[in-house]
Amino acid sequence: MSTETFTAYAITCLLISLAPGAGVISSISTRLNKGFTCSLWNLAGLECALSLQIIAVICGLGAVLASSEVAISVVKWGGAAYLLYLAFSQFRSASTTGLEKQINQSSSGFDIFAKGLLTNLSNPKAMIFILALLPQFIDLRESIVSQYTIMGITMIGIDAAVMIFYTFIASKATNLISNEIAMKRINQAFGTCFAAMATMICLVKI
Repeated sequence: MSTETFTAYAITCLLISLAPGAGVISSISTRLNKGFTCSLWNLAGLECALSLQIIAVICGLGAVLASSEVAISVVKWGGAAYLLYLAFSQFRSASTTGLEKQINQSSSGFDIFAKGLLTNLSNPKAMIFILALLPQFIDLRESIVSQYTIMGITMIGIDAAVMIFYTFIASKATNLISNEIAMKRINQAFGTCFAAMATMICLVKI
């Protein structure tokens, strides 16, 4: 893979990661509601899901998913249902009284990890998008395996860096949130975003 091709690929990955999505909302809401340590568990779940999607594409499972209407429907409706569950959770958090209670709310690392994992796995369009994206930057004259490996590591690294960036912004916002009403409004906004994403998944034909 040439330097020019790699640079173009890296920029593409950066732009994709910066675009607001379920992962970004999950990163920000976890930092605001659960704290820094939980945000790291969430990040690990998000990137683990991305890794699984990339591996699935490389192994050919992405093509199987893309060609199977039944498989697409299962992932699509299952993903939409999970995003609606996240929306419900955010609205439920908004009804909780006490800002300090929300931030220090007990959650195991595994629970937060699973939330991040399922958040990224809930969108079937992600795997299909990766399936369409990666081959565009492959040089057939070089090792396919090594190129896919480099591209996969690059995509995960850039996405992790972007999620950390959003988490950092959320940590600064935490210092500005001084009352219960502000946190309630923020959680309601996050809940609305998750519900909107679920609706989009249901309405958009994949």
